[in-house]
Amino acid sequence: MDIKQIRLRNLRSLIVESGTIANLARMSETAPAYLSQILNSLPTSTGKPRSVGDKLARKLEQALNKSYGWMDKDHDESDDSASAMVQQVPLLNMEQALKQLTRPLPVHHEMVPIPIVTSELAYAIRVWDDSMAPKFLTGDIIVVDPKISPIANDYILGMQHDNPQTLLLRQLKDTNGRQFVASNSNYPIYPVTSDDKIIGKIIYRGEIF
Repeated sequence: MDIKQIRLRNLRSLIVESGTIANLARMSETAPAYLSQILNSLPTSTGKPRSVGDKLARKLEQALNKSYGWMDKDHDESDDSASAMVQQVPLLNMEQALKQLTRPLPVHHEMVPIPIVTSELAYAIRVWDDSMAPKFLTGDIIVVDPKISPIANDYILGMQHDNPQTLLLRQLKDTNGRQFVASNSNYPIYPVTSDDKIIGKIIYRGEIF
């Protein structure tokens, strides 16, 4: 295991220890989105996956009161414990997510680790537009749990009955009737009809919602 893999493993351990990515980011004065990008190995402009660099490694150690160089060492026992607490959910594309609505998925999918417990139906998907910016940015990985019934102000994944081939990332509002509300004013607000579908609640993207 090289140092990048060790640091990634230790990052996951620190997320579990601190509770959420948001907590760890706050403690280490780092952007939660950046930690999420590292956790999910999103590529840089050069195409290489993001990783924990020396400067960030030292900041994380200091924030969690770890000894200097802790991020660079393989902590067998603590990593096993952390791994048990980190659930993995399948990362789907749009087409696969739409298929999940009607039938079980095959098991061979890229998996995304998250430090929270979800139902067996939960899955991850990359945000495909900027309709919910700046809360959710294009390329962010979000986790959806179809077993959780959303309530007002929850972030949800939905589908309009007249556009069944496209998923809708919105916030559910109850102002003057239920609405699919976009954060980005360039996108329309849709009233929720009885024919529209609320697929599930967004439960995670570096912080628990």
